[in-house]
This record gives sequence, structure tokens and C-alpha cells, in this order.
Amino acid sequence: MPPRGGHGPTWTDSAPTIRMLRYHITSIEWLRISPFLSLRTGTPRMTPACIKPLYLKTISCLLLGIVFNSPIPVKAQHDFDSDIDELLSEVNSLLLNREYAELNELIAKTREQSAYSINGTPLLTAIYEHLGSPIRTTRQTVVSINDRKQVLDAWISSEPSVGAYVAMADCMFTLAFEHRGGGFASTIPPARLVPMHEALEQAEAALDQAEAYAADRDIADAGIPLYRMRVGLLTGTDRETMQQYLNESAKIDPWLQPPIRAMCQYLQPRWYGEEGDLLAFAENWSDEMASQTGDYSYAMVAWGAFNSRDVTHFSEDGFQWPRMKRGVLQWLEQVPDSPMRLGGIAHFAHLAGDRETAQAMIERLEGRWTTGTFPDFASHERTVRWAFDTDSIGDSLLVAELGPKRTTRVSVLNEGKQFIAFNRQRKATEIIAYDTETGDESYRRSVWPERLTFVSDQPVGDLIDIGMQIRGRTTVLRGDPETAEFVIIGQSDGYIQSLTATEDGKVVAMSDSGGNIKFWLIEDAPIPHEWKDALPNGTSSVALSPNGDRIFAGCDQSLRMWSTESRELVHTFETITPRNHSVDWSSDGKILAAAGAGNKIELWNAEDFSKLGVIELSAEFITSIEISPDGKRLVAGTWSSSVPTKPGQVILCDIKRQQVLKTLHGHRMNVHEVTFTPDGRKILSASDDGSVRVWDALQN
Repeated sequence: MPPRGGHGPTWTDSAPTIRMLRYHITSIEWLRISPFLSLRTGTPRMTPACIKPLYLKTISCLLLGIVFNSPIPVKAQHDFDSDIDELLSEVNSLLLNREYAELNELIAKTREQSAYSINGTPLLTAIYEHLGSPIRTTRQTVVSINDRKQVLDAWISSEPSVGAYVAMADCMFTLAFEHRGGGFASTIPPARLVPMHEALEQAEAALDQAEAYAADRDIADAGIPLYRMRVGLLTGTDRETMQQYLNESAKIDPWLQPPIRAMCQYLQPRWYGEEGDLLAFAENWSDEMASQTGDYSYAMVAWGAFNSRDVTHFSEDGFQWPRMKRGVLQWLEQVPDSPMRLGGIAHFAHLAGDRETAQAMIERLEGRWTTGTFPDFASHERTVRWAFDTDSIGDSLLVAELGPKRTTRVSVLNEGKQFIAFNRQRKATEIIAYDTETGDESYRRSVWPERLTFVSDQPVGDLIDIGMQIRGRTTVLRGDPETAEFVIIGQSDGYIQSLTATEDGKVVAMSDSGGNIKFWLIEDAPIPHEWKDALPNGTSSVALSPNGDRIFAGCDQSLRMWSTESRELVHTFETITPRNHSVDWSSDGKILAAAGAGNKIELWNAEDFSKLGVIELSAEFITSIEISPDGKRLVAGTWSSSVPTKPGQVILCDIKRQQVLKTLHGHRMNVHEVTFTPDGRKILSASDDGSVRVWDALQN
């Protein structure tokens, strides 16, 4: 039975100030340790540290740390699994040089010791994956995998072993997935399914041989049940059998993560599970294994569920942080200095709002971070700054802490009583609305199995326009986010860069990553009009005139206006801004504004296109601007490319006097989006720090 879906297996009071100062010092002066695993003992062994003089750098970094109020890592650490790189290189060399006896001996030693890397990677699994497909970090092809198969065939013919057979199973499983491709089973051409199942049959045959060989020699190898589970995912093995394989793996090593991850993937709704299956499995399996591993199993299932986005938040009737916390701390005891585990616990503590635990983990990290947990420095920095932040709200009225994901857009709903926060670079599976007065979650609605890619900056009454990826195309829809009932407006081939509508909803406009602008006249016809290559190098932002008769758009040093009635280019503006990132049109139709790289906001008369003036800010880059509903004020959000990031600002300006009224402080990182509530009394801002803040827009 082919799977029904899924993708390939890829797996401030004084006390805080003192803690932060201590952290700054240790994170700058920490000793670089290069751990590697001794196969004789099976335990991590540390080499002597290498110390470099950092006197001037230490002082400057410490001062920056005090200014920016957050710990600073010395450098990005991408090599915390370097302790296994040498081992895998040796494994590959032995295989290619046909030194099979030595290779089998190395695998046997690793198996006996249940060895792990400093980051907790089971070395036996890493060896099998490397032997089966040594180029996992690059684009694989059927040819390259078949080439590896020939090398493994030579090993099996010359000196068969459990390791040789399991490595072949990995190779054939990898080939099966390459034939299958990604996406849901219903989208896979039959021509792909035939070679996929042929490869899976060869994988099963290799595992049968491995099992027989192991039984004859009384060898317990966790790779056999693990690959039974991985192959079972694609062949549609029944749940009882999958559980049996998991039981066999747990008897060998109850702390192994890969079999638990395989079961988690199997139970995902897009594969064979139903809603609630992952939670039930986490609770039941953890209870069964409690005497050996405590709540470790619960924590690993929760970890996998969050990473796959089948679960997005802790709740009373879902995964609960206290139990997951117990499990991850028990897991940490196995490898106490694992940067991946320490960082991961800090990440989930951030998601749960547990600052104390996040602080403890970050202090133990001593400035290190790994891409295995944080994909980039900004992600690490976001959690660090949150963990060591105080409860002070700065100049804002309210702070809604939304977790460890950055927020790039905020759109108001229901006359400003609610807002939707969104990150367009994270393929969201839910629409989440928050209360503007309290910051509390109002509701969340799932849009799975589709992926939400964009949210309009202009609501239409209680409705909102959104962008979604449906069958590989960007689709624009309109609907009620609370009921999640949407109707299709139209589609586009490019990725949405900007999406807006007139207040009455009669005109919708979008720009895409290819520099195209498309608009729909809702009442006239569903067929849109599109300007191909409207602006060079893509289109960053579009704004509609109040009655929808004109479109104002900008990108780089280009600002242009088109007529939605005549379909003609109306005007090209001369701008001093080298890279325009945000444009807006006043609600009375009289003023145009644009800003981007640099510190200037340019203003024009929307009727005769004469230059009204320039507002100068103290900013490196202006990410977002919006004119107030009464047309008298303008708000801007700022961004900095410095490392560590300077806190972004929300700047309120007077349009007539062309000057700054107030600079609002409080965000910990860059500001991506700013918007007024419909009554003009409040400003909302979305930030890279993972929060939305609400500000008083009427203050002088």
C-alpha cells in the first residue's frame, strides 16, 4: 500500500543584569574545545583548549553586549559534530579501499559501545547512513546512488556482515525515496512508484539477510529494526508491526532517537496517523518506558511533532511543557555538554515562555550555537535576547510574545480589536489571531494540508486576503479567518512579495518575486490583468489608491504608477532612495510615500506627482511605512544589518512638518512591519525578536 502523503526523511532588575554581564565575559573568553569520541571507551574525550588573545575584542564585545542587553556568541558554530567527521571519513576510506575486515571491526566496536557523538548522534546510525549514501548534504541522483550500490555489493560479496547488509538497506531506501520524490502520494506518477517499490524490495531483502546473519552470531544491531521502520513507512506496514520494530529497537538501546522519529513520521496525519495520534503515542510509549528513560520518549515525540509543524504550541489538552521539560533534561544528562541539546531546550523553553530554563541552558552554552538547533545567528540571538530580557515593555502599551519564530507581518482585523501575526518565510499551517488589548490568543484555525504564504495588509471588513501554496501555485483567497472559509480570487506563478486591497474589497493587487504586478477587479471578472516585469529585480511593495483606479509600486531605485482602468503606465518617479522597500497611499488619495535603504522617507503629491518633501530618520534601513487614517502622521519601522543586531525602532512622524514626533523603543531586534489601527489611535509592529508590540499613536 503506497503512503498517502508526506516528504522524505529529513530529519531588567539588577540580578538579570549581573547574570548577563557574567555571560558576556564567559561567552567572549570561552575556550574553544574540539571534542571527539574515543572508540575504545565510548565516552566523549576532550582535547586541550586552544587559547587566543582577545584583549581588545573582549572589551569591545563586552561594551556592545551591555548596549544591546543580550549575550553575544563569539562565532557561529557549525562543527559540533566534527567529532564524527573523522570517523565517517575513515569509514568511507575503508570501504573504498576494500579494507572490509577493518570496517566490520570498527562497526562492531561502535555497536558494542552504543556510542554517541557530543551532540547525541548515534554513531552506528550515522555510519550506516554515510555508508549507504555519503553525499546526503548535496543533491543525490539515481545514478550516484546506484554507483554506491555497486560498491556495497563488492563489500557483501567479499566479506558479508550485518553492517554491510544494513548499509545496503540504507542505500536502497535512499534510492526508493529518490524515485518517489516529495509531496503527497496522490501526486506521484505511477512510473515513479514501480522503481520505488523495486528498491524497497531490495532493501527488505538486505534486512532479511542482516537479520539472519545477526541471529546466527547472536548480534543485536539496532539498525535492523530502524530500517524496517523506515522501509515500512513507504510500503505501508501496519501500525502493530511498526510498534513491534520499535520494541525491538528499545530492547537494544532505549535512548535511540531515530526509531522514535520514524514512528512519529508514520503517525503524522499526512502519512498514516490521525489527529491526536502523536500525543497518544508520546504518553503511552513514555509511560511504558518510564522505568528506563523517564519522560525522554515523551520529549522526543513532542520535539519531532513541533519540528514537523504537526504541533505548533503547548496546551492543556495537547503536548505539555512540564513533562517535555522533564524528558529533555533527562536526555541532556546523557550528553551534558551537547550544544544541540542545550540550544534545543532553550528553544522550546522560549516557545513555552519559560525564561528561567532558557537562561540556564544559554549560560551553559557559553556563547556557542549550532545550526542543528538554530538555522542562523538571528534565530539564536532571538532566543538569547528574550531569555535575558526583563518584563519591561519600554514605550509600548503591550507586548505579545509569540515565541521563537520571528514575525515579519502584522495585519489588523475586526476594526483593530484583533491582529494576525505572520512570518512569510515560514510556511505556516495556521492562522492565529490575537487580542489587541491583551495580547492573548483569540483563536487559531488550521489551513493544513496547504501552506499559508502571505497575509494582506488590508482587511475587507471582517475578511482578509491571504496567499497559499496549492498544488505548487500561489493562490490568492479571501475569507473569514475565524471560520477558515475562503474563496479563490486568483492564482500566480511567482511568490507573493506584497498583497493589498481597497477598503471596500473591490480591487486586489499583488506583486511577486519575478517583478510582476497582478490585480483583480472583483466585480467585473475573475480574469486578472498583469504587468509582466513591471519593475526590475522584483517588486517589493504595492499600494492601491482608495478607489482602486491606480497602483503605486516600488523596488530598488524604481517607483512607478499604473492605471487599473487604462492598464497604462501613468508615471515614473525619480527617487533618491537606492532601494525602495515599502510604499503607501494616504486614505484620502492625496499623498504617496516611499522608503527603504537609507534614512529618508520621500513624499509626493498623488495627483500632480510633485515632490512634497523628505522626512529624515536615524536609521540604516526603513522596512515598513504606513500613513495614518487621517493622513497627518506616518509611522516607520527600522532595520539594521549590524551583528549583533541593533534593536529596531518604531518612529512616528508628522507629514505636514516633515519631522519626527517620537521614536518608540522596546523591540529587541529589527522591526519588519508597522501598521495603524483603523481609528488611528494605536500602532502595531512586528519584529524579528518574535513579538508584536502595541503603541500609543497619539502621543506627542
